[in-house]
Amino acid sequence: MNRRQVLATLGSACLAGCASSLPSLRPSKTDSSPTEPLSGEDAEAWAQFGRTAAHTGRNAGVSIDAPQVRWQATLPAGVTAPAVVGETVFVGGGIFDEHNEEYAAGGVYAFDRQTGDRRWKTRLPALGGGFAGCPPTVHRGSIYVGDAGRHHFHALDARTGEKRWHLDLDGSVNEAVAAAGDRVCFVQQEAVVAADLRGEERWRYSKDGHVFLAEPAVADGTAYVGSVYDEGDRPESEDDASSLLAAIDVGTGDELWADRQGENFHSLAVDGDTLFACDTRAVYAVEAATGTQQWRHAMEDFGLGELAVSDETVFVADGRKLRALSWADGSERWQFEIEDGYLRTTPVVVDGAVVVTTEHPQRPSTDATTYALDSATGDPRWTHRLPGNVGLPAAAVGDALYLPVYGSSGETGATLTVLESSE
Repeated sequence: MNRRQVLATLGSACLAGCASSLPSLRPSKTDSSPTEPLSGEDAEAWAQFGRTAAHTGRNAGVSIDAPQVRWQATLPAGVTAPAVVGETVFVGGGIFDEHNEEYAAGGVYAFDRQTGDRRWKTRLPALGGGFAGCPPTVHRGSIYVGDAGRHHFHALDARTGEKRWHLDLDGSVNEAVAAAGDRVCFVQQEAVVAADLRGEERWRYSKDGHVFLAEPAVADGTAYVGSVYDEGDRPESEDDASSLLAAIDVGTGDELWADRQGENFHSLAVDGDTLFACDTRAVYAVEAATGTQQWRHAMEDFGLGELAVSDETVFVADGRKLRALSWADGSERWQFEIEDGYLRTTPVVVDGAVVVTTEHPQRPSTDATTYALDSATGDPRWTHRLPGNVGLPAAAVGDALYLPVYGSSGETGATLTVLESSE
């Protein structure tokens, strides 16, 4: 898959919504005073995409066997990966204007974790309609989320859904926001941007010819980013290594290191002193402090992989396969292949298992299937089918798995389903 195919596949929404150049952020504040962290925010919460800003995608304290449905919530148009903090589940989704049911703007919903009752919903401003698909990030009592509308990046009060401030960017924010300390970091195609918790821009990072489509991973004061290299009509190479991995000081925006290592980086996670990354040809382990490559696992017919990391294994979902690679040297331990559909959602690692959900983007009348695979062997432990054709990354907290699925029988609606152990 070449650079232009990746841009078309990953960035279609962003390319349609992003301007060719990024102006300075223009904050508009309703309330920029700090909010207090939610109860349970720093405990077992799944507060953002990949659980934490490092995006390892694991919560080893969660055990789910023989699952049954606890509750389901229906959203009218689209859904995102959820965040679960304390007794509340937060999810992004489409919201129709009462005067215009043709285009859905983006919004954020809050549900009671135990009952599924809706606590509040907040509609984000839209310009001609549009849902960016950016999942909510909960950090220090606020929700940070992008949209495809007028203002493009928002801070909401997590307790009430009230808008605190927004940033005008002249372009949508589609990928997940990484929040750590006093910074929130996100990508907006031509740049990586950091703002503080009061809505002030602190820095932006860009490189000529590089587009940033993968959500940043943040750990120990450093933001790690990966690029897609797209320098006009430059000839394609069979073994291209022009895309960039880079480390940026979260506080200052200073580049700590940058190295051209692969082609079209799409998924990043940091675990301890190692950065793991997927491009369209391989999975990489890189020394986080220096950028030195530790190993590279090449794969045939590889595409846009999504990864999660346990304490021993790197799990990569791509195409029809979920692969388990050794954390230490990248050697393959096992692979699981499905017969129908695709495995392109980010895996979720729980106690003894890794969870992925299928998608069938070209077949509207079908079901999405969630697989829980034994993390040591790859053997299925259980499966669960849900109406819908696209499964998105789940969240795992306590005794439950929170599964977003959208599209069913040609409809645009979506569901958030909570599965809990029956044993």
